[in-house]
Amino acid sequence: TLALGSLAEWFDYSMVCKYWSKMLTHTKYLFDSVSLQVLPRMISSFLLVPAFQGVKSIRIHGSYGITDAELRALCSLKCIKSLEYNSYEKLSDAELMSICSLTSLTSLTIRAKDGLTSDGLRAVCALTSLTALDLPGCIWLTDDGLEALSALTSLTSLELNSCYQVTSVGIRELSGLTSLTFLDISYCERITDEGLEALSALTSLTELNLGSCERITSEGLKAMSALTKLTVLDLDSCDQLTDEGVR
Repeated sequence: TLALGSLAEWFDYSMVCKYWSKMLTHTKYLFDSVSLQVLPRMISSFLLVPAFQGVKSIRIHGSYGITDAELRALCSLKCIKSLEYNSYEKLSDAELMSICSLTSLTSLTIRAKDGLTSDGLRAVCALTSLTALDLPGCIWLTDDGLEALSALTSLTSLELNSCYQVTSVGIRELSGLTSLTFLDISYCERITDEGLEALSALTSLTELNLGSCERITSEGLKAMSALTKLTVLDLDSCDQLTDEGVR
């Protein structure tokens, strides 16, 4: 794994020994994981040298204004299995299409301003090899968008926290994802007891986060009794629950 925090740090590495630059340019598949907290315009410089041609995991964090061209350069590495993309900017349609070209992805995290829309989620759901999907803070994501998740039957981990427009109607669309072992729908404040009934079909769940789902009640929680493999159930700030109902 290589972690680089700045342009200066990249050159510092080059000064460690005279063989560093030669190693990068002449040794293929040197790194399988890269974490970048850098200026966006450095991405293609990193990824086009032979040492990075075997990269399977990339984490980009703290980026401002990454260009479509830079993201296309990153996504030219078709061997990538895991991508974590963190940005303070909105994700453009062109950038999303570049990410969706990585058909071998098994793990995808997108944390961008306002998250994905329903159309964006439909595009992501073409990545049918995904086993882990983390899409927090999608404030424009609606129930209609969640219908597309039914295509991702290999998912074992799904994070949709703080998707404020999602209701129990959308949560019903998750009932076919029976391979899920981890689900986070915390801060989805419009989910009601009806949504919990739909989740009772996810009998492989071992961890479920319902924190701050303020509309669920003790009556709805009874449906969780079907989830016999649960080892972690987060009910923080579910204010309508009673001690008796939780027991």
